[in-house]
Amino acid sequence: MKMIKLVLIGFIITMLRAMLQPLMPVGHQTVLSPSMFINNGSMPIVFILYGTFAYTMIAVIFLFLHKNLSGNRIIKGLKFGILYSLLWSIYLMEPLAHGAPIDKITYPIIDSAVLIVMGLLLGRFIAQSSPIEKHKLTKRSLLDIGFITVLFFIGRMIEYTIFNIYSSFNKSPVSSIVWVIGTGIVIGLVFDYINPLIGSKSTISKSFIFGFIIFGVDLIAFNFFIPIVFNFNILDLFIRTIIDIVFVFIGSYIVNKIRDRK
Repeated sequence: MKMIKLVLIGFIITMLRAMLQPLMPVGHQTVLSPSMFINNGSMPIVFILYGTFAYTMIAVIFLFLHKNLSGNRIIKGLKFGILYSLLWSIYLMEPLAHGAPIDKITYPIIDSAVLIVMGLLLGRFIAQSSPIEKHKLTKRSLLDIGFITVLFFIGRMIEYTIFNIYSSFNKSPVSSIVWVIGTGIVIGLVFDYINPLIGSKSTISKSFIFGFIIFGVDLIAFNFFIPIVFNFNILDLFIRTIIDIVFVFIGSYIVNKIRDRK
């Protein structure tokens, strides 16, 4: 029954996102050509099918987290939606050659709103209320966020310099580095909030759950929306996705290992 609810919520959110698209100003770009789905007219169908799958996969994560989140059902859903809107939005702000300036404002706003609505629906129809507990950033939290940021930074530098992934790094290294650091901090903040909610006591298992599932599923869902719209290099997409996930996992593992020793 819960799985049916998750799929329905995934479908509703996909349709909401599709309905909001025409309201957004169009940012013109000439770097990437349209995808085969746009050229053959199948893009709306592919978007609905993939969107339902992608949003459902993110919703499934809520199924495993909501019991350990604090607050009533709506608050739990709101927290989840905000956390995932942060991860989604920061990736939308990556400085890429095809990205129009207006897109870095409109897409984060619209996609964040959609993810927050999804969180509220998940809270209303999936979660159960729990006592409210306040989350505080501590000196240890700041250190943990720093570790995650450094590892994410190392992974991205490997992507830019060794694999030469599609980016603005060569033309605009400063803006790329600023984005990498900012993204690492956001991932670290989400890690600091969610990591204590992961029930596993095993260091590697806990780190795997955050790196490959809580962060990884979201990143895969995000990245593979791109080929629906643009004719994008799939190998490039796999490289950036895998390395980002692996280095976030390594950062999570280092943090959890240090905490275990203490």
